[in-house]
Amino acid sequence: MFSLHPAEHLSSSTTFYMVTDCTGTCIPSPTSQTNTETVVSLTGIPPATVTVSSNSFSIATSVIGPNAAQPGTSTTLATNDNRVESVAWESNSLWASWNDACIPSGDSATRTCLRLVQATTSGATATKTQDFDFSASGQYYFYPAVSSYHGQLVVSFGRSSSSIFPSAMATGRASSDPLNTLQSAAVIRAGTTADTSGRYGDYFGAATDPTPTSSSTFWVAGEYRKSTTFQNWNTVIGQIASFTAPGTFDYSVSLNPTSGSVVQGSGTTSTVTVSLVSGTTQTVSLGTSISPSATGLTSTVNPTSGNPTFTSTLAISTTSSTPTGSYSVTVTGTSGTLSHSAIYTLTVTGQVTGDFSISASPSSLTMNRFGSASTTITITSLSGFSGTVSLSTGTLPAGVTASFNPTSVTVASGGSGTSTLTFNGHGGGTATGTFTVTVTGTSGGLTHSTTITLTITKH
Repeated sequence: MFSLHPAEHLSSSTTFYMVTDCTGTCIPSPTSQTNTETVVSLTGIPPATVTVSSNSFSIATSVIGPNAAQPGTSTTLATNDNRVESVAWESNSLWASWNDACIPSGDSATRTCLRLVQATTSGATATKTQDFDFSASGQYYFYPAVSSYHGQLVVSFGRSSSSIFPSAMATGRASSDPLNTLQSAAVIRAGTTADTSGRYGDYFGAATDPTPTSSSTFWVAGEYRKSTTFQNWNTVIGQIASFTAPGTFDYSVSLNPTSGSVVQGSGTTSTVTVSLVSGTTQTVSLGTSISPSATGLTSTVNPTSGNPTFTSTLAISTTSSTPTGSYSVTVTGTSGTLSHSAIYTLTVTGQVTGDFSISASPSSLTMNRFGSASTTITITSLSGFSGTVSLSTGTLPAGVTASFNPTSVTVASGGSGTSTLTFNGHGGGTATGTFTVTVTGTSGGLTHSTTITLTITKH
């Protein structure tokens, strides 16, 4: 039997949505693990024909979390299972939430946390856009309820720990916030005693104010404890108006780094970041131009489009015949009539007898925080250079280590050599996100660098 949760519809639609994260029998024995979300769509308005369809997509593995600790008692709060708790749909955005198990950042123990999954709907089709856990070190988060308004999201939930009595909490996100993140949680009402019944109900709710004006106004309801009397729980209702109402879509384009120097015949890279400034995200296309144009001087971006916030890699290359001098490489992002740019200042220097270049292939890597990823570092002799080049990395993301094999590369005149650079994650303490790592080669007084874009995912 499936546990199918209907969505609260917050804008008009001829399609009704329901969500399940079950892939087998959910009642009475919930599955302990799932990695699929299914969206069931009912399209049509009775008495006309109603069409039922469904589609599924993969999500990060969800596991039933442990019961939640509380102060002064060995009795724990029942957090039940990982079936869908709450679903909200508004303007083709479908949010689903439930209890999950995770190891919070900075923690070493598995806790119950909140799973949030957003999908973009188009008729009977749903496509995943966000999928993440929300947690806090040493704490248990449980029973989320969601509501949405024009890309804004509010989440009502409970928390406890060995030092925090069962309390009512709320968090949320603005449409301009980075993907897969929520803002800092706020205490709606702090509990003052433990719940000794063990059974803690999923009595949490979230709703959008029916008459929002200049900002998104939400109401939340949550359970907390101020009396130890058996089954004598308390409910608090609070108003949240801290999320800015969506404005007109806008974005920014930035580069890191913004300048660099290369020897004729070599190249360099820079990370392009297209950030959402306001409104609901839309597709931005990227292109490049160079001024002045020059023989053998080219630039590309990869990927060439995306929905902010996203990153791309600017790659610049030269040939031995590229004139020395200064050049402006402009990266332009275009969406409809909007256009924003960022400029990379490139200096091309002449080949010096006894020099080398350094490059990485691939220059963009993706790994999860428990895994590893490798790239090949190539040292190429320029103008008769021969010798040994020592390799090193700059600042690494938290929890990541890097190793070269070998740690130095010896090249003959006119030749090249390689080393394998491997990044390793080390579990829950490893940072997630997209980072730029600098790799430097040094031989005597010669030093050259290249950059690698390293993306670290949670799962």
